[in-house]
Amino acid sequence: MIAGVSLLTIVCAAVIAFVIVGNADSEAHEIKSARGTVTLTKAEARGREVFGENCANCHTLASANAVGQIGPNLDELKPDAALVRHAVEFGRSNGRGEMPGRLLSGVELEEVAAYVAAAGGHGAS
Repeated sequence: MIAGVSLLTIVCAAVIAFVIVGNADSEAHEIKSARGTVTLTKAEARGREVFGENCANCHTLASANAVGQIGPNLDELKPDAALVRHAVEFGRSNGRGEMPGRLLSGVELEEVAAYVAAAGGHGAS
């Protein structure tokens, strides 16, 4: 009886470990950039999610399935990470709208900047 319970415990532990490993974020996050297909880092992939939640309503960026028309088309602009960080931190008042500053900060800002740069073909900066 004890051997049966021990064996069952070991089998259950192995199944749980297998499920955890199988559900890990091992999916390759590939996007089309200005320079071809790019595999995103985990930070860039998180930046893509944050972009979708905070930026996609105003900006167009094909790799995020964003078709906003208020802000600049980022597929055409292809900003590097430094420009994205500056725009998000300080805002912009060009074109048809006014982007307020401080929309994101900290890690989220860095991840979005890295993602947008990767989407524009710049890679990490």
